[in-house]
Amino acid sequence: MHLGIVTPQLCQYGGAEIYLLECVKRWQKELQLTIYTPAYRRALLKEFGIGAQVQVVQLPTSKERQGLLYNTLVLPRLWEQRLGRHDLYFLYLFPTHFITRRPSVWFAAEPLRMLYDLRQYHHPTNRVNVHFYPRLHYDHVQVSEIETFLHLIEKIDATTTFDRFVTNSSATGRYLHTVYRREPDAVVYPGVNVPIAASPLATTGPLLSVGNLWRHKRVDLILRALAWLPQHELIVVGRGPEKRALRQLARHLGVHRRVHFHGRVQQATLQELYAQCSLCVYTPAREPFGMVPLEAAAAGKPLVVTEGSGCGEVLDASCARFVPPQPEQIAQAIQEIATQPELARRMGAAGRAIAEQYTWDRTAATLLQLFRDTVGPRKCRQTTSPATLLGAHYYPWYQAEEPPRHWNENREFATVTDFPRIGPYTSHDEHLLQSHLRQVLDAGIDFLVVNWQVTFRGVDPVEVTATRKLFAEVERHGYPLSLAILLAVNTESMAEVLRALTTVREQFMPSPVYHRFHNRPLIWYYLSGYFLGMFFYHYHDLLRMHHDCYAVATGQPAYHKFLPQPLKRFFSGWCLYSPLQVGPAARWEALWTGAYRDYWEDGGTLRVFTICPGYDDRGIVSAERAQSQYRSIARDATQTYQRMQRVALELNPAPHLVVVTSFNEFHENTHIEPSQQFGDLYLKSTQAFKEALQAK
Repeated sequence: MHLGIVTPQLCQYGGAEIYLLECVKRWQKELQLTIYTPAYRRALLKEFGIGAQVQVVQLPTSKERQGLLYNTLVLPRLWEQRLGRHDLYFLYLFPTHFITRRPSVWFAAEPLRMLYDLRQYHHPTNRVNVHFYPRLHYDHVQVSEIETFLHLIEKIDATTTFDRFVTNSSATGRYLHTVYRREPDAVVYPGVNVPIAASPLATTGPLLSVGNLWRHKRVDLILRALAWLPQHELIVVGRGPEKRALRQLARHLGVHRRVHFHGRVQQATLQELYAQCSLCVYTPAREPFGMVPLEAAAAGKPLVVTEGSGCGEVLDASCARFVPPQPEQIAQAIQEIATQPELARRMGAAGRAIAEQYTWDRTAATLLQLFRDTVGPRKCRQTTSPATLLGAHYYPWYQAEEPPRHWNENREFATVTDFPRIGPYTSHDEHLLQSHLRQVLDAGIDFLVVNWQVTFRGVDPVEVTATRKLFAEVERHGYPLSLAILLAVNTESMAEVLRALTTVREQFMPSPVYHRFHNRPLIWYYLSGYFLGMFFYHYHDLLRMHHDCYAVATGQPAYHKFLPQPLKRFFSGWCLYSPLQVGPAARWEALWTGAYRDYWEDGGTLRVFTICPGYDDRGIVSAERAQSQYRSIARDATQTYQRMQRVALELNPAPHLVVVTSFNEFHENTHIEPSQQFGDLYLKSTQAFKEALQAK
């Protein structure tokens, strides 16, 4: 499996960095890995045993003059442009989840907490210090701007989509649910490297605090507790913008001679400090997990921890004292342990026993299985690609009896110049459906995309009835054929679109013959101006109706990279509907392959390519169609069709689906159904193409 990992930085010894580094160290034995990050230290990777076979690509970084919105919303889009193609994208920490490559797993240690939590605080001045991870200083934001920033970021943040997301504690999962309205797919606790032997109990050793010096780490509580403990010294490991303020506080409290700031230290040095200390004190506010307590427990050290950290789901009262964030109570807990060596020994032994259950091997293996489950039946690039399926657009809108439908009764949209070989028919006639299904199967077609027109009156009952009978025929006879539904939206009424969607979901998707990809049903859309016009107004309603589906877009030529991000996130597949209208014949191959490659390289999930035997809509008198310069593309026997088939066979990577426009759209003369003019020439050509696909 090729795994692309995107993370804000790999420079520090923070818990989030260590989590990822320990996992990469183990994944490199089984996966092909590429790490994308704006900032990293090669020495840090080497320290964790990450070899040169792990490729690192440096991404654009933020500048001092660029503000909060740039770092939150713009940078991930710039990063995305630098990403290569991978079987899976592991998006690590905020704000990588704004990246739209698929399939993806987002590891969320927390949402943008310094924004979501700002509402809880009173700001005495007009400036707020904001910590934007992984920068080592504060951004300064005007209080008057905060609500605007919150509104913009939260609106966009709420629309992010990813295949799965995982977090490091159940408490964090509950917090994330309040923001994203989605339960995590897994909680994967951090691991720890347990020393071979616990260090001797150092009852006279210093207290130890480990963590970057940010305000929310609340090291000031430990300094204030130290003022109640005149016999103790404190080692503070970590760096950050609060260091100066903490030094000043220590001097103000009169404890500065007993406090030793060590800054950032390597892992080997940190293990020595754990061995030397008498106990570890950890006091952050609402810490998502907190690896420091688990590391201290592995070293056999008792703990004093403020209530509310996620580590409380792993550690318990046998090894730690969980106290309110009040200096006096922190001091009392420290004093209790320090004055009872036997209690400290029992707590250290209990903590080490717990830590032995949480290894990095376990953490890395759990995530690796989640990756494989996310990719699912999708074959990785190191294995054989799945067979390409062949489909066709199918139109159930015809009615031969009175009143006729789509048989020349209205030249504005229903002109027919080449009739079916059997003459005009009614789409819901069961004998007709049986005949069509035999022809489809003989041609080697694997699936049909049944096109529905959604107007201000909703979906025509003729189309719904014909579709229902089509599904029934396929189910009854057990035909090796799948069916999906396409909505061509020709109305501004969102109510009718939602009603059509509800019909599809409730009446057709439960069918065992409904077409699925990666076990998700496909719902197709023709990208009309009506659909695009309502899309942005009703984005959340559409997302809600498609949370368990793959939406596939087809329509007029469009290069995927120029599309608005919400469209990219919404659609899992993208293809042309009428490829013969993209431009002059001399440039067809370049335009077809360019559109296909652009979608796939832009992170597409479902690769779809369209082939078409010809096109001619000159019989339709619509003023709108009169504007097109490509109204008639000759079939040239089967040469036009075969030209497109050759391109489909040469695509690399191969498409998951090739869809024919169309089986029976007679108004635009794209049909391959046997007709009075062409006989079964195009069914036979389709059959030969399917054999070529199977031979690849």
